[in-house]
Amino acid sequence: MQRLAALHSDLVAAAVSSDRYELRRAVEIGQHLLWDAASLLQTQDTLAASDALIARERLMLHLVDQVIQTIGYTASEDGASGARQTRAWRPTSPSTHHS
Repeated sequence: MQRLAALHSDLVAAAVSSDRYELRRAVEIGQHLLWDAASLLQTQDTLAASDALIARERLMLHLVDQVIQTIGYTASEDGASGARQTRAWRPTSPSTHHS
């Protein structure tokens, strides 16, 4: 759950500095994944929910990867100012480097 929250924080940080629909939508989806994971932990023990939690973490990682690609694409479209925005936002979660 802690890793999911950290990944979601990365999504929020990226969306804050942008008005892109794709980034806002990724935050919404990430929030739903967090609520879903919390629900799993309330209704099941950690061991029973393990596979489902791993699946949600993979989905969250995929969202972060898509945000990174979106920001990179925006930077190439916008030129130098977009490149500065891309460099300004980096995922803070070490697990985002493992897809």
